[in-house]
Amino acid sequence: MSDLIAYKSNALVEASYKLTLQEQRFLLLCIGRLKSGSDAESTELQKTMTVTAEEYFD
Repeated sequence: MSDLIAYKSNALVEASYKLTLQEQRFLLLCIGRLKSGSDAESTELQKTMTVTAEEYFD
């Protein structure tokens, strides 16, 4: 189990009420894969992300 913690802004929490359960799961999967800390400070932006069906259904 990972020790990473994600914080959501109020805008994201409010917007999530309009999302289906599947959309929320997908969004949280992507958020969880974003680089954080010193990795996120690099000049190269993370513009695309690939999610496999296996990752989504785990």
